[in-house]
Amino acid sequence: MVTKHGGRPGLASPPHRRSGAGNRSHAGGEAVREARAGIADAEKAAYDEAVATGARTVEEIAAEGAVALTALRQRVEARLPDAIRAVVDMVVGEHPS
Repeated sequence: MVTKHGGRPGLASPPHRRSGAGNRSHAGGEAVREARAGIADAEKAAYDEAVATGARTVEEIAAEGAVALTALRQRVEARLPDAIRAVVDMVVGEHPS
């Protein structure tokens, strides 16, 4: 029978915590760090290339979305009575002006 933490019955701790595990538990750490650094470099290079070729950045898309939301909010508010507008402002977190 095997316990849920991977040890054998009667042993108080999982295998990686028992003596003898030594450096085996951290043997791949350097390789993992190098792989993560390589992935980050590749992602940055792909992002830089996309920007250089004229692709829109996340910031540009977010700015366009913010402008569209502001315009929509203004159109909706223009159609609302003042009492409803005050409630909307309270829910959204803005104070009535």
